Amino acid sequence: MISGGGGTAAQRARMKGAGNLLVATYTPTMPFSLYVNNKIQDGRQLKGSKIAISRFGSSSDFAARYILTRLGVEPAKEATLMQIGNQRERFGALLSGAVDGALIDPPNTLLARQKGFRQLADTSTLGLAYPHNNIATTDRFIREEPETVLSFLRAFTEGIAFYKTHKPESIQMIKEFLRVNDNAIAEEAHDYFARITPTKPYPILEGIRTVLDEMALTDPAAKNAKPEQFVDASFITKLDKSGYIDGLYKKK
Repeated sequence: MISGGGGTAAQRARMKGAGNLLVATYTPTMPFSLYVNNKIQDGRQLKGSKIAISRFGSSSDFAARYILTRLGVEPAKEATLMQIGNQRERFGALLSGAVDGALIDPPNTLLARQKGFRQLADTSTLGLAYPHNNIATTDRFIREEPETVLSFLRAFTEGIAFYKTHKPESIQMIKEFLRVNDNAIAEEAHDYFARITPTKPYPILEGIRTVLDEMALTDPAAKNAKPEQFVDASFITKLDKSGYIDGLYKKK
């Protein structure tokens, strides 16, 4: 079992006969925000702008194109996406003025605001459904070890509940993981992901459809594929219908 992305690579593998299946989706959108310099007040002023992404074909590339389109800007014609690199490099390009905007994710969103940059859009509030982070396994493992899969997801949903309901403890763990001492940075990360992480992490069929539509631009076979081919929601369904997940939020 792995924790990983559910984008085009995962779905292409499944379409070619690989056994990978998503059994849970715990980040059902892309956690990116578009931060811009203060000269840009709205989407109309993005026309002719330069936007920093990591690389073409990456999740930040997809998110940038989605945001620009939602703001009324044609990515291929009215804005320039620049392959800058990782988030630190994108933030540096924004600071230096080399670009007009950059795709930033928490907790660096706090740093962007502290430097006076404006959040113009956030994919999670624009309604983007995307299987960004998931729990995946193989159909063979599901057949051979169903109780192991169920036990793992039982513990996983308990971890989500702890994260959402034990903020001080979660912030301390975030600080240790990120190796930072700043409570505000850890709180920025906690609050964002506590908001977008579902209590019941069903594999997100709408998000799979988003991926398949993206794939269909270059692979016609993806157009006729059904999202249900790529997931097994039976384990989360079992935990949900049994009342186990709801019970996690009733504990004191």
